[in-house]
Amino acid sequence: MTEAIAEPLTRTKAVRQQAVLELRQSLTLAKVAELLGLSVGRVDQIAKGK
Repeated sequence: MTEAIAEPLTRTKAVRQQAVLELRQSLTLAKVAELLGLSVGRVDQIAKGK
């Protein structure tokens, strides 16, 4: 993967993880998942940086 593509993807992943972690401060995994239209498992993965 070229750096021109890799860097924006890395930044996107970090922003997505930070957003989920911020939501998790006041909401349950289930509520965050519902809000984002994702499964609970996927929200948990994002929070863990996967």
